Amino acid sequence: MASLVQLHVGRARAQTQPPVLPRPAEYSSDGFVVLRARPGHAPLRGGEQTETAIWGYDGRVPGPLLRIRQGEELRTRLINELPQPTVIHWHGIRLPNAMDGVPHLTQSLIESGKSFDYRFIAPDAGTFWYHAHHYSSEQLAHGLYGPLIVDERTPPEIDQDILLVLDDWRLDANGAIQEASPGAMHGPAHLTANGRPRLDMPVAVNDRIRLRLINAASARIMPVRIAGHVPYIVAIDGQPAEPFPADASRVVLAPGNHADLFIDATGEPGSIAPDRDRGLRTARRRDCPAGLRRTGAPAGEPFAGAAAAAG
Repeated sequence: MASLVQLHVGRARAQTQPPVLPRPAEYSSDGFVVLRARPGHAPLRGGEQTETAIWGYDGRVPGPLLRIRQGEELRTRLINELPQPTVIHWHGIRLPNAMDGVPHLTQSLIESGKSFDYRFIAPDAGTFWYHAHHYSSEQLAHGLYGPLIVDERTPPEIDQDILLVLDDWRLDANGAIQEASPGAMHGPAHLTANGRPRLDMPVAVNDRIRLRLINAASARIMPVRIAGHVPYIVAIDGQPAEPFPADASRVVLAPGNHADLFIDATGEPGSIAPDRDRGLRTARRRDCPAGLRRTGAPAGEPFAGAAAAAG
């Protein structure tokens, strides 16, 4: 079975093409990120296959990457260009109730053609995400979600910061979303990472990678196994953890879960690190050395201080 994600290691990152990552958000003249919830199309099946009609922020999936520093204010203006009302929920963020995006409880619905301004201070650093919270089985399953990163005041030392938003889709033979059960719990599904059926991640030999994982699926549990490596979990659902190795190199994400891992790019030449569903492949150069650790970190303490940095 073809790999969903491939990790390519070479002498230098410039030897391979950069991965398809969520694009950064654009700001308006008044300092607001403007998100337009609207129909769009996405190459969920890749290649020359017909693109799938989706609903997305700015018409794409995942939506734009929102990124601020811990303690800063995020200002987002949502413009609803969908044929039904919607709201945005900020998953895992501590914020005032009025900004939490729960319809009929913390805010009124944003009707078609209307807008709403979200403003809040991000008190915690970590990996989070935002998504629709009205008719979630329909709107979320059609692609209305995006990543939010709150950077630490003093970030940890890494070589690459890679974000993967995982999802599954119920598509018919023509690549269209099955409207009868877009977020069904069981049955075959089409898996994507950052809205693509296959994703290449170029890294250099001896890179230390911060891998941010978000499970945006509405019902599927996503097990990610990185064989031949020892990923250390440093944050769970945006909350820092004392770094600990993943059991059997495997991380299991329930729907809505998100986690941060530190991974050193080591392994035998040509090694393959599959996950359960589709696979994470590590293609290595024959001259790739082993013995990778961060400068200044003594052997046996590969991620000392990571939890403090994540706070």
